[in-house]
Amino acid sequence: MQVALDAIRTWRFKPTFVAGAAVEVRTIAVVPFFLPGRDASMYLSPYRKAVEKHRNDPRAHVVLGTELLNMGEAEEAAAEFRRAISLDPNDPSAHFGLGDALGTKGDLDPAIKAYRHGLSLNPEATDARFVLAGLLWRSGQLDSAIAEYRSALQLRPKDGLQHHDFGMLLMNKGDVDAAINEFKLAIQYGAGSPSTHYELGRALEQKGDIAAARNEYRKATRQAGSPQE
Repeated sequence: MQVALDAIRTWRFKPTFVAGAAVEVRTIAVVPFFLPGRDASMYLSPYRKAVEKHRNDPRAHVVLGTELLNMGEAEEAAAEFRRAISLDPNDPSAHFGLGDALGTKGDLDPAIKAYRHGLSLNPEATDARFVLAGLLWRSGQLDSAIAEYRSALQLRPKDGLQHHDFGMLLMNKGDVDAAINEFKLAIQYGAGSPSTHYELGRALEQKGDIAAARNEYRKATRQAGSPQE
């Protein structure tokens, strides 16, 4: 864990902007580890060999693209997903993979298009709907992002983490009442992290409910392990 933390502390991130203002979003940092004597090229070697052996197998290209993306090689990953799509245009995972690669590069409009195409092939792909909502949010299309969150949460209503993220989006949109409801649902469904209690407190404070806000701040402080309130 310490090695991962030390690595991440050297990274620099650009904030997500919506309507010209920086907004808070959730992300996942992937840190690949290799044992001594191994590196990314060795790790990727069997996947590359599989593609060389089965050049007309779209799944081989999807798998290689996924592993390339895990290694941070978004440009080459996108090329592999495009090859997979050319071989099998009806494979939703190839379109989702392409969307992930393009999103990693910051090409949001093509990423959104790829995800929409994938969802047209597999409308029940709930995780993909959440990713699409995040891409729409990053691109500033808040109303469309809200619609995607609502659709995805209808399919998976007890996902506490997604209720938290949806609450954050609603706060950015200025719908404080709806955000409060989402933060409460997040806590109800097991995502009662310090961040969720803090954001709920912030939303309640905006509504003028200072006592309830203070209570949520206290919960956030206790969960974070701080002696201060």
